[in-house]
Amino acid sequence: MIGVARIQAWSFRCPTPKPVATSFGIMCDRPAVLVRIEDHDGAFGWGEIWANWPAAGAEHRVRLLEMDIAPLLVGTRAQRPEDFFHRLEQQTQIRATQCGEIGPFNQVIAGLDIDYGTWRRAVQDCPCGALSTAPPQIRCLLMPAAFKSQKPQKFCRAPGQKGIRPSN
Repeated sequence: MIGVARIQAWSFRCPTPKPVATSFGIMCDRPAVLVRIEDHDGAFGWGEIWANWPAAGAEHRVRLLEMDIAPLLVGTRAQRPEDFFHRLEQQTQIRATQCGEIGPFNQVIAGLDIDYGTWRRAVQDCPCGALSTAPPQIRCLLMPAAFKSQKPQKFCRAPGQKGIRPSN
């Protein structure tokens, strides 16, 4: 069984050198929402929630996750990561329809699905959980191709160890 112990999310904004005109408006910065999900053993994974628009979309997605969706997931268990996804779809359908925010609810759930699914694959399939400190103060999984110019062995765990564990 897979259990969810903790979910965290952060919104980021990177100013653009000049505003970017899109079909839906002008963007003066590039937003991003990163989400971290952790199991009861302390293993964790990362995902991203789409948040390009509306202008306050990134902060809105974080609040939506914290106040509406995380309480439905933290402390629960499932056989497979996709079980969480299907459960959340069912549990949030009425809320999302009632407030006319089907897109934002689905975006947050998809970000969690990517997050937990990626973590489970890393734990089950990857013999080498590699950690980095980019972006600052956030530890994330490096795919093997990402460190071609570096020495992968300095990032890898001993043979037989799997997954990612937070550093203390």
